[in-house]
Amino acid sequence: MSDQFYLGIDVGSVTVKVVALDRHGELLRDYYCRSHGTPLSTVITILDDLFTCLPAELVVGLGTSGSGGELFAQLLGGIHMNELIAQVRAINRFHPEARTVIEIGGQDSKLLILERRGEETVLVDFSLNTQCAAGTGSFLDQQAARLGMSIEEFSKLALESKNPPYIAGRCAVFAKSDIIHLQQVGVETKEIVAGLCLALARNFRSDIGRGREFNRPIVFQGGVSRNPGMVRAFEQVLELEPGELIIPKHQVLMAAIGTALIAKDNHKIAFPWEEKREELARLARAREGREGAHRQLFLRPARRALVLPERSLDGETAVEAYLGIDVGSISTNLVAIDREGRMLGRVYLRTGGDPLLAVRRGLKILDSETGGKLVVIGAGTTGSGRELIGRLVGADLVKNEITAQATAAVVIDPEVDTVFEIGGQDSKFIRLKNGAIIDFAMNKACAAGTGSFLEEQSGRLSIPIERFSEIALRCPAPAPLGERCTVFMESDLIHHQQRGSSKEELVAGLAYSIAYNYLNRVVGNRKIGERILFQGGVAHNKAVLAAFQELTGKEVLVPPHHDVTGAYGMALLVREQMENGNGEGKRTAFRGFDLDRNYEVSHFTCRACANVCEIKQVKFRDGPPLFYGSRCGKFDELQRRRAHPEIPDLFEERERLLWGKNEDYDGLLSYEPRGRKQGRIGVPRALLFWEKLPFWREFFLALGYEVLVSPQTDRELLKASVQGAMALACLPSKVVHGHVKALLEQKLDYLFLPAMIDADFPGLTTQVNHNCPLIQGMPYVANGQFDFASRSIPVIEEPFHFYQPRKLRLELAELGRRLGGRGARVEEAIARAWAAQRAFERGCRKRGQEMLDELGPQRRGVVLLARSYNGCDRGLNLDVPAKLREMGALPIPLDFLPLEEVDWRPFSAVHWNCGKRILCAAEIVKRTPYLHAVYLSHFMCGPDSFIIHHVRHILGDEPLLFLELDEHSGDAGLLTRLEAYLDSLSHVALARAVAPAGVEVE
Repeated sequence: MSDQFYLGIDVGSVTVKVVALDRHGELLRDYYCRSHGTPLSTVITILDDLFTCLPAELVVGLGTSGSGGELFAQLLGGIHMNELIAQVRAINRFHPEARTVIEIGGQDSKLLILERRGEETVLVDFSLNTQCAAGTGSFLDQQAARLGMSIEEFSKLALESKNPPYIAGRCAVFAKSDIIHLQQVGVETKEIVAGLCLALARNFRSDIGRGREFNRPIVFQGGVSRNPGMVRAFEQVLELEPGELIIPKHQVLMAAIGTALIAKDNHKIAFPWEEKREELARLARAREGREGAHRQLFLRPARRALVLPERSLDGETAVEAYLGIDVGSISTNLVAIDREGRMLGRVYLRTGGDPLLAVRRGLKILDSETGGKLVVIGAGTTGSGRELIGRLVGADLVKNEITAQATAAVVIDPEVDTVFEIGGQDSKFIRLKNGAIIDFAMNKACAAGTGSFLEEQSGRLSIPIERFSEIALRCPAPAPLGERCTVFMESDLIHHQQRGSSKEELVAGLAYSIAYNYLNRVVGNRKIGERILFQGGVAHNKAVLAAFQELTGKEVLVPPHHDVTGAYGMALLVREQMENGNGEGKRTAFRGFDLDRNYEVSHFTCRACANVCEIKQVKFRDGPPLFYGSRCGKFDELQRRRAHPEIPDLFEERERLLWGKNEDYDGLLSYEPRGRKQGRIGVPRALLFWEKLPFWREFFLALGYEVLVSPQTDRELLKASVQGAMALACLPSKVVHGHVKALLEQKLDYLFLPAMIDADFPGLTTQVNHNCPLIQGMPYVANGQFDFASRSIPVIEEPFHFYQPRKLRLELAELGRRLGGRGARVEEAIARAWAAQRAFERGCRKRGQEMLDELGPQRRGVVLLARSYNGCDRGLNLDVPAKLREMGALPIPLDFLPLEEVDWRPFSAVHWNCGKRILCAAEIVKRTPYLHAVYLSHFMCGPDSFIIHHVRHILGDEPLLFLELDEHSGDAGLLTRLEAYLDSLSHVALARAVAPAGVEVE
């Protein structure tokens, strides 16, 4: 019959697409609908509507694709096919000229590389996102909701941006940290939205593209292609002129159309809709099999009551008050207390991406609700926006939120030993002993197990967050959703939806997932005490509380005013400062409740660098103006804390020793040869050259070669590295790409990219002492990224074995001959190289010992447990050493310690050189008074994933801060961790000093 038609059904993670094609392949009807967690029911509803105008009995072909499409093919007799095949079929129909296809949907990203062969466009290469949803539409949806706008408003707002900030795009959830930091320094929402779009485009190019060429013409399709901000972002990132990026007419339907076209060409069926509809409906109503389901959640009644004292203002005319302000990523909270610590008033409101506005509103509300009776005699700020808001309101004390939360907990329950705190974006675990912090942990940059994830998923399931607990607690079989990163949990959620799990099962499963995630990812193997307080906004969720009780088997109590304990603790801290010696007789700097009359905001554009920042200037009636919005920190100089001049900068001293130069070394470093110049050798400022440069520099100089070292790692070099690296690896490995690229822009006779197989370690006699495989494979990875042959630059990529002296001497002699050296000259070059290396090492040890001898109660040292190339490179360590100095600690490079004096035999089974060194350093920290440790790692470092556990075992009860970094530009969370860590050291020292004899303090 001429009116027969073909169906294509594409069931994605977020949306369902259905098309009907006639026998000529023309589109008759199409549907694009969000599934809201019910994909089976959504398809049934669409087909019911379709068959009111196109009878079901006329369907003669069915093709399905997508994560949930196979079920329909099985039941209705169609064919299920890979999405890539369907996409290519549709491209052949509409855009056969395409050579690259970018496809981004709700949870998936795809890159298709095409070629034209004869009359057909064929797929020759492809790349998919991993299980993580980084850089997909769901993240844009989440951020739009978080910023209080629809995705359509979000999309249009991006086009208004002029100077979008750089936001990390390696993982969509980690990008939230950058967003929060930018909001706290006053970057406008339109700029942040555009920055997000650019971040996702860069993320796609680097993590999905992995160094592949994006040959033109380029097609952009999928749900995200409907976002004009993303279209402009891809045009900028791929350096396309406006209009060069092709957006297909049926951009969101291409997979569905492709499946229908393939079904038309290959498969004819009798479509049993009436027969199978009820079976599909039953499946949609059915629950997933209960195997593996969690136990039903039950909320246990509290066995003891907690009280936070309050004071009524009835009959009062004026009351002296201390004010605490907690400025978080999601909420802003204010609490006023009297001199006895009783609560006088509180405010909880959404930050909404504008901390300045939120605090102004909060102050007015607090003043109004307390009848204007508060006379503030001390004010303090905490939270991620504490520095900015502290300057704005005139804070007398600015403190990290770990200390603030712990202070509140101890006042509410003096015997508390454990605090679970979960807010909108951050999670914290705090262990206390005798009221002092002895250990703490925070979630990493990821928002795993936080309130924002619960809100996002509740919204996706169309369930009001207010009804979350009610629904979860009545479910008999919560779904097992896993306990991984929130984005992976979202993937699990979708998987269970596709299998027919009910919303009740999913919601109850989410409560378990949040608790599991917190206990496994934040708490880890830390000890949980017996008196546990659950604080933060998420503590309002009774289902999550029940999950904590179920999983820990302990009583977990929620204190009164749990959602503002950070602000309450801050008010207590400022009271302590103002009433004790530090602030006695001091007048508060608080500017008042009506900030609108106390300051004016103006804008100007700074063109001092390529950032072209829009700077906001806040002028007060008295005091210096406040500037914010600069990305380079130019206008922060007058406001940031000054480094303690009495604390030496050992990392700066180490660099001077390493480079052997006294002048500035931010740019290319050039070293003139010993004797007549034979040529120029380029050396990347990356990986093991951060400790072996003296050796190689002197070796080449002695042979008559100029040595050129690539520039310092900076934002532009990082950007080039992340975009160009083909392998998914840690950032220190990726950054090699940027350094090599910088060297290739210079005139070179050789590029030095050796395979450094192992490393020397004085006194070590283990069978192997390998370097990381990525260090060993540096030249081979680089060969896959650069076409060295076309550049006519010889690459020195031979292996070198520093742990095998005889073999190394032969390798060096062979290299010397290759570079034109002969006999005695090569021997002299080797001798000079070792002399330079040992001089560098002796210089480090000598200076390190001097500093160890000076440690004491007034000078605590903090060893950075890290590899030389991530701990000493200022472009990779986010200036952690400088931040520690600003806070009054003495940061010490790992190789300033006498590692050779440590008994290495307990670590003989560790194959990795850097791992052994870190473990030896931990032993020195353990036995040296007033010496502590911060473990600095980078995401995706395999060895660190197990070495950290050994370090914790060695240090025992000694506080340890573990930092995992990446290409983030925001450092608000990093500052919080460092401040809280140093506070914990002080608390432990105090607890040990006042502990009664015979009492052990952890």
